[in-house]
Amino acid sequence: MEQNVQAQAKPIKIPGPDHPISVERNSGRVVISVAGRVIADTREALTLSEAHYPAVEYIPRKDVDMTLLARSDRSTYCPYVWTSGNRGIEGVAIR
Repeated sequence: MEQNVQAQAKPIKIPGPDHPISVERNSGRVVISVAGRVIADTREALTLSEAHYPAVEYIPRKDVDMTLLARSDRSTYCPYVWTSGNRGIEGVAIR
């Protein structure tokens, strides 16, 4: 419960002309592999573009081999998007 209270205390901003955010369906195939092992393979990715940052692909869990991922102690926060827990690939450093 305390985690929710902390998340609510963080500011939330609305995207606009000074900080545009768009989400579009990626019409191509997205394959993610590490050391030759396929982690994800989808034709249903969503591409999130935010202001001047590089685009990010969001992949449905059903297209990810979740057995290869482990919950990380790291979390991310963006006042325009959300707070999220992260998952990492076992044996791969997250930067």
